[in-house]
Amino acid sequence: MSDAIDKSMWTAIEALEMTKAHLTEDMQVRMHALLPDKGDVKEPEIERFEISDLDEMKSLVKTIQKQVVTDSGEILSTASIRDLSSLTGCITSLVRLFKAEQATIDTAKEVNVIFEACMAAIGCLTPEQQVPFFEELSKTKWGMVK
Repeated sequence: MSDAIDKSMWTAIEALEMTKAHLTEDMQVRMHALLPDKGDVKEPEIERFEISDLDEMKSLVKTIQKQVVTDSGEILSTASIRDLSSLTGCITSLVRLFKAEQATIDTAKEVNVIFEACMAAIGCLTPEQQVPFFEELSKTKWGMVK
């Protein structure tokens, strides 16, 4: 395969990777038909989300943004379509990552509010009255084992 065709194919693959969330089922079927069916294609394992993932993604967006956009928000004359596509893909990935984990973040905040309210209420009780609560809380079913 010639070098120009090879580069073009890699660019197309990268564009598909960056926009895979927008592929319809029909598009996926057509793409799948292009690949040989060896039965050995496996989806990569999804890594557990860490809050540092957002920081890393944000850093990547900022790095690419500096190469494509001026401080005043104008597109640099040296920016290529590929650069703009990369920036758009990174921003899309960052937003998708944040949205996917937003429910978990919101739930954790709500649980923390409930925990703080319980602790404040328990704090009003005498030490003897607090014992049953803390005994129940320390059971393994609540995941609060000392």
